[in-house]
Amino acid sequence: MKYDEIREYLLKEAKYKIIRFNNEEITKNIELVIEKITKQC
Repeated sequence: MKYDEIREYLLKEAKYKIIRFNNEEITKNIELVIEKITKQC
């Protein structure tokens, strides 16, 4: 894999993880959301 391909893959992975949360969940439970993200990484 070239660097650009790896970077694109990582961006897609990150985007998919972020999409799992809706705005309401983030604003009401920001600490839980941060915890979920750090566990996934």
